[in-house]
Amino acid sequence: MIELRTFFSEDVLPEIASEVLDRLPAGAIALLNGPMGAGKTTFVRVVAGLLGCAQEVGSPSFSIINEYNCSFNRWDIRRMVHMDLYRVRDLAEVLDLGIPEYFEGDAPLFVEWPELLEPLLTGLAVVRMDWEVLENQERRLTLTF
Repeated sequence: MIELRTFFSEDVLPEIASEVLDRLPAGAIALLNGPMGAGKTTFVRVVAGLLGCAQEVGSPSFSIINEYNCSFNRWDIRRMVHMDLYRVRDLAEVLDLGIPEYFEGDAPLFVEWPELLEPLLTGLAVVRMDWEVLENQERRLTLTF
């Protein structure tokens, strides 16, 4: 199923994030595609807030993988993982980082710049989130469940 959302303000992100979490199977991988500045990390920050993650959520551009413990929330999600593969060069590096091991858990994964993961995703629960920045600074988000 494909859904389109167009919005101007970050104020709608909690509603969108809540809907995504409602439909996210355990251990799903959310692939966040889009240009820098489109709102991918901001969206993950909103998700973490809804899940009760106490840690500050920032872009894992340098650490590549950030894990967050979550407190009680209505989705009963206790941990989430945020990855940013922008600096990862190839599939060999993906494997060296142990990224496929995260596919085996029940924590949702939110992956920015996920292109290198494509060959590893067959048979896994994947949600695609394609972000666009429009001329008037509105954002268009295409969700594919």
